[in-house]
Amino acid sequence: NPGSADLQDVTLADGRTWSEMLADRLSELAARDEPRGVRARDRPEQTVREPADDTRAMAEVLTRRFRHGTSSPEGDDLSDGPRQGASDGAGDSTSPRPAKRFAYPPQLIVVDGGLPQVNSARAALDAAAALGIAAVHECAGPEIGGLDDWLELRAHEHGVEIVGYWGEHVTTAAEAVERVAETQARGLAGDLFVDGAIGSRTAWLHEPYTDLADGCPAPTGNTYLDVGAVTAHLSACTEAGVTAGFHVIGDAAVTAVVSALETVVDRFGVAAVARCGHRLEHLEMVTDEQAARLGSWGVIASMQPNFDALWGGETGMYAQRLGVARAAGLNPFALLASQGVPLAFGSDSPVTDMNPWAAVRAATRHQTPGSAISARAAFAAATRGAWRAGGVRDGLMGTLVPGAPATYAVWDADDFEVNAPADAVQRWSTDSRSRVPVLPALGDSLPRCRQTVHRGAVIHG
Repeated sequence: NPGSADLQDVTLADGRTWSEMLADRLSELAARDEPRGVRARDRPEQTVREPADDTRAMAEVLTRRFRHGTSSPEGDDLSDGPRQGASDGAGDSTSPRPAKRFAYPPQLIVVDGGLPQVNSARAALDAAAALGIAAVHECAGPEIGGLDDWLELRAHEHGVEIVGYWGEHVTTAAEAVERVAETQARGLAGDLFVDGAIGSRTAWLHEPYTDLADGCPAPTGNTYLDVGAVTAHLSACTEAGVTAGFHVIGDAAVTAVVSALETVVDRFGVAAVARCGHRLEHLEMVTDEQAARLGSWGVIASMQPNFDALWGGETGMYAQRLGVARAAGLNPFALLASQGVPLAFGSDSPVTDMNPWAAVRAATRHQTPGSAISARAAFAAATRGAWRAGGVRDGLMGTLVPGAPATYAVWDADDFEVNAPADAVQRWSTDSRSRVPVLPALGDSLPRCRQTVHRGAVIHG
């Protein structure tokens, strides 16, 4: 999975490492790994079994596979060897294959979900509604789950609105129109990977990672789409009036996308590009000059503030991979906002906490001085900005004003305040007499959602 930010030392949203999470999950599955039948009284050699349970069968297979793959002692020979009883080409048919274990935890397990997948989707949407979320952006694509999975999710009836993006590369306007008609997606964007992730050292960089092992074959990460491919996709979508977008994290990947956008702007004009609402997922490494260009072209930055909360700072994972100096420039919310880049905040769930207030809080507590934004700006990015990124540009959605759609959440909060980051310029008065609307104080405890309403319908509470 080129988009995962894995490796065993990366901390997940719940505080566990990947390895700890896997160990806990194995223990849960092992507890269910007992025979599921009862012996027939008159034929004890046979087992009377329950009806087929695909979910449990998958759990058993995965449990045994993981147990085998993680139980061999450290130092075992991980190289491929001949299987027991198989010939190695030299007449030796008895040499056993060495015990095997995973060289590193797998990043992706693909399972045909069926009804359990539908139930999982329903549970995830229920959880979103309980957190005051009225709409989610689903990044689907042929390399993610396939068209059938996306269409099944899209047809799922739930109060939470599903805004879908299809991450498939196209080269002509006709192909873009056809793919949007086939998928009914909001655009050809989302998980269309230009590069990978910093945690797995697959984000595409100008300079090598700082913590590489000797002999690493890709010291500057991976490239999945080059400048030519990005340009072709953007040109096709812009000509067709379709939103395009990419997963882009590393500085070399951002350079490639900005270069491609410049070519497309020269060909079609700024207005045509801005009208499409092209969006970039993550956009973690961007320069001042690139931010200014993106802002002038109306390109939307879909970002996840909790990435900095989890992996930023002088001792965080970003600093381990890139060095402190490079890591300090990641996720520059204040820079992008100052250059007029439309911000849309999300979670990249399940990578980080889906709670939108956690994202707002993280944006105000950026671990690099000067990169944080105010709670009000972060709140706008999580509400109006997210609707705009999803293609709703009526100027009303995401606001509480007369005439706007009745989409809102009701919250319990311990305290309220008007504030700005300590290192930011104050753009409004914090004096209560100014009547500037307040927001919840985002300390250790976050607001609790009492009710969520979408387009007039109660979907939670």
